[in-house]
Amino acid sequence: MSEQTAEIDNVKTAMVPMETSSAMSPMEIIQLAVMRPDFDVEKLKELVALQKEFQAEQAKREFAVAMNKAQSEMKAVIRDKQNDHTKKMYPTLDAVSTTIKPTYTANGFSLTFGEAESPLDKHCRMCVTIQHVGGHSEERHVDLPISESGTGGKQMLTPIHAKGAWSTYAQRYLTCMVFSVTIADQDTDGNTKDVISESAVETLNDMLAQCRAVGNPVEGKRLVAFLKTVGVDDGGTIGDITQSKFLTAVGLLTKCISSAAKKAEVAS
Repeated sequence: MSEQTAEIDNVKTAMVPMETSSAMSPMEIIQLAVMRPDFDVEKLKELVALQKEFQAEQAKREFAVAMNKAQSEMKAVIRDKQNDHTKKMYPTLDAVSTTIKPTYTANGFSLTFGEAESPLDKHCRMCVTIQHVGGHSEERHVDLPISESGTGGKQMLTPIHAKGAWSTYAQRYLTCMVFSVTIADQDTDGNTKDVISESAVETLNDMLAQCRAVGNPVEGKRLVAFLKTVGVDDGGTIGDITQSKFLTAVGLLTKCISSAAKKAEVAS
């Protein structure tokens, strides 16, 4: 028995007649308590606090049940657009929204996005609030660099366009992360893939370039070890990293960049 349940039972025993059913909510207990001639205001405050906790726990359970149902009903999002430079397919934000939004809204969820300052150098933070009609909400975020260059390091975008591309990618990534969405394309043998998108590959390549720039390159055996850490077999590339390992890869490269920057600061 939890402490909350025990406290509710104690209050019920003290304030509610013995013949009352034990299967009562805190609100029902409050309604009965205020009608008693020996009504205690301090006890009412305790009961109101318990009612709020009860409602919060109930909303959290409803959130979890609805999330499980929504995820079980979602279809895989198919890559619908080709990258002009690499000729590889990736899913657009429109494809993600069109495929899964009807499912998650039908299950009582809504998403609200916003930006915040990132603690990481040259990164920006995208935040999302997942709200459920039952009253419970949760927040997630991702810190990603804003890149103006392409795979070869040449500047491809203006700052405004780079920020727009970053925002679109970050929203798409968070949406898929929140609902554990599978991003897929059809192989000739009928199998599906859930590797990261081309824009995610570019993000990691930019971070690898930053590692080189700060004097801590992830190359050769270090690159092989890095890829193994994020689940890529021998002979694989950055493009073989799966979506579920993307944040792990970002975290590892961020540490690589940060540690080199700190060493340089100490040395100076």
